[in-house]
Amino acid sequence: MTRSPIHSSLIAIIPLTALAIPLAQTLKPTPPPTQNPPEITQKASTHRADLAVRSAHPYSSATVTINGASWSFNADEDEQEVYFPFSHSTTVQISATWPEGTPETALLIELIPDELELRSHTFWGEGQLIDETTFAWETL
Repeated sequence: MTRSPIHSSLIAIIPLTALAIPLAQTLKPTPPPTQNPPEITQKASTHRADLAVRSAHPYSSATVTINGASWSFNADEDEQEVYFPFSHSTTVQISATWPEGTPETALLIELIPDELELRSHTFWGEGQLIDETTFAWETL
């Protein structure tokens, strides 16, 4: 006796259907997880630069402060790699001392940021110097 075509088809379709349901669940695209919007922070970006302090007469010590971050220099060093809080208008403060008997002298500050133009300023002082200047850049 031969089987009916419906019976033969059901024998083949039932196992395929049993496999198709889990396969469909596996291959079904999942929606991306919902994310909270990122928090907006007013964090100042830092920028890498070379900072140079040069004086006509050897200084005892010098401290450079850029937008609140400070670096100290002694008589043996005149350049440092720094990461400073960047803003388009950058305040640079200098505090320096020279040995007693040093005449009025010039102190040059050079700020050489990556991808930006060099900025420099010459200060004049005798004995002790405390001063500030502002460097400005158009774009970053």
